Amino acid sequence: AYGFKKGCSNVMWTIFVPVELMAVIHGNTAYDWEQLEKNAKYRGYDVSSEVIKNFWTVFHDLSEEMKKRFLAFLTGTDRIPVGGMEKFTFTICYTAHLDPDLSYPSA
Repeated sequence: AYGFKKGCSNVMWTIFVPVELMAVIHGNTAYDWEQLEKNAKYRGYDVSSEVIKNFWTVFHDLSEEMKKRFLAFLTGTDRIPVGGMEKFTFTICYTAHLDPDLSYPSA
C-alpha cells in the first residue's frame, strides 16, 4: 500500500478497498460472452435478423484471444469495465453504404 500511495498520492484513492482499486486499475477478467450477446442492442436490425444470427455464430466460434480483441475494438481495452459484463452494452447498427467494401467498421 505504501508504494502505491507514494506513486499515487491523491486522497481520492482512499475511497477504495484494495479489491475495488485493483478492479478499477486492472479491469475485470471474468468474461461472460453469452452475457455480452444478451446485452447487445440493435439499430436497423433485430435479434432475429439473419445478419445478427450469423454475427453471433461467428463470434462464439472465435478463440478466446480473438474475442478479447473484439472487446478491445469496442472499448479500447480487452478488460471488462467495472461492474462486469452485466453492465456493459453495445449497439450493432445498420449503416447503408453505396459500396460496403470501401467503408471500415466502427465502434
